[in-house]
Amino acid sequence: MIDNDSYGDLNLRRAYAAQVMSNPTDHFRYDQPIDHPEVQSEWIERTIVEPHFRERDVDGSELYYGSVSGYRRWLKVVVLNEQIHSAYFDRRVARTLGDPI
Repeated sequence: MIDNDSYGDLNLRRAYAAQVMSNPTDHFRYDQPIDHPEVQSEWIERTIVEPHFRERDVDGSELYYGSVSGYRRWLKVVVLNEQIHSAYFDRRVARTLGDPI
């Protein structure tokens, strides 16, 4: 798990989120709207800017986890090579962290 305190300045995180969102992978561009139409871009950006926690996967992708008001599930955002790759509600995370408030 990566410490959020070492994640940098809020303005830098916002700039990074904007950069990532403007450079989607083909998977995100074409498959995401079909597979996970409920996920809104504002939620994705907020999760990248202010994650509950984040970690780096073995393949080098950055994983951001956050909660969305009104949903009792964790939003998982996957950034690969500084490109938004996917975002979905991950029920498996609740086994470890419990339901978000």
